[in-house]
Amino acid sequence: MAKSPMDTLQLSYIQIAIAFLLFAQAKSTTEGTSALLPNEAIPSCVAGEKSALLAFRAGLSDPANLLSSWKGDDCCRWKGVYCSNRTGHVVKLDLRGPEDGSGQALSGNISSSLLGLHHLPYLDLSWNSFDKIQIPEFMGSRYKLRYLDLSASLFIGRIPPQLGNLSNLQYLNLAGTDGTYSMDITWLSHLTSLEHLDLS
Repeated sequence: MAKSPMDTLQLSYIQIAIAFLLFAQAKSTTEGTSALLPNEAIPSCVAGEKSALLAFRAGLSDPANLLSSWKGDDCCRWKGVYCSNRTGHVVKLDLRGPEDGSGQALSGNISSSLLGLHHLPYLDLSWNSFDKIQIPEFMGSRYKLRYLDLSASLFIGRIPPQLGNLSNLQYLNLAGTDGTYSMDITWLSHLTSLEHLDLS
């Protein structure tokens, strides 16, 4: 029995709809995996951020050579450095030291070159040995920070009230920094996004 023009038209619409659905599904599958790219597909780090990291490292003492991987052009492959797989910007710096007291921690000075990491929301320098310096005031200029852990790193002196500028901060840990003190903690009231605070 011959198909009417109406039947043929309806069949064409159905075929087009099926083709569109298959295309949309394939596209969403591709986009879903793009956030989980293998290491070799991660964009190279931004040149200015690489320079900032190298300047930061230059001020550190690294007796155990923990940062031996900090060489070569791609800082996204360096230990403790995590980059956005979309932009290549450094979005996490995790240099947490060993908790076993093995003496393999980082020490020295914390360079203001860290301000060159303009897209950094996560900074962990805990369990290191910064026992001759204060928490740098410039830390309060890292406005994008949402996570800051400086615990058990032996800082001395006043906790800078400039930390109150970190209005996006959700996590702040200064525990175990026995040599620090704060004459005025009103700066804490400015941390309106804070969800976790440890000053023990």
